[in-house]
Amino acid sequence: MNYTLSLSDIVTALKLSGEKNSSTILGDDRMLKVVLWDMGLDVNHAFTDRQCKHRNMQGQIADCIRYEGSERSDPAWLSSGHATPKNSDFANSAQEACMPNVSSTTSEYHLNR
Repeated sequence: MNYTLSLSDIVTALKLSGEKNSSTILGDDRMLKVVLWDMGLDVNHAFTDRQCKHRNMQGQIADCIRYEGSERSDPAWLSSGHATPKNSDFANSAQEACMPNVSSTTSEYHLNR
């Protein structure tokens, strides 16, 4: 588990997006998973929620539910500008390692290693 989301951040994000029924969304497991996914939590892997005191994304101390799981690693998330630096750096290095390096003297592809 390397990624956390505070319920306080989720509520803030829903308000900023103009959503007026955040309690309805958060009370529906399917809709909650959509919001968690949109905010970077990979709901296709195990995740937990627990009530605890923690810092949210604004650096404020919150005493509410915190969702803990894995960060998304799909191309859409990684290119969104919202991925954590660690996840972005890992994806960039993995992508560079798999990119073919075309030699100007031959037509063969050589993988960067």
